Amino acid sequence: MPVTTAANANVEPDLGSASGVLPAIPQRFVSILYDDVHISMEDAVTARDATTRLFGAARRNRRVGIYTTSGQNTLEFTSDHESLKHALNGIIPRSMSATFPEWRIVPTSATTRPT
Repeated sequence: MPVTTAANANVEPDLGSASGVLPAIPQRFVSILYDDVHISMEDAVTARDATTRLFGAARRNRRVGIYTTSGQNTLEFTSDHESLKHALNGIIPRSMSATFPEWRIVPTSATTRPT
């Protein structure tokens, strides 16, 4: 904090940047979770459109994070609209068996019983 004296009373404080403008401090964090394992393509498109409108209304002091239940597409909190749009384009229906092959359910024959 600069000390104000009669000699430097009219001096502007150094804000630490060339433009003299401080970056916007995040005041709201919005986390969006998409269930891309159980979503249809039609619902994915609708969700992308709604989220795009949300980004358009977002202020500079808002950070948005995108997460999916499959874990395939995540974006940590950011205010960069281009990164958000890129992450949104990755929201597509996914199969858990494709995401986690070890979770694949192998059907068994109903006629086979242990003796």
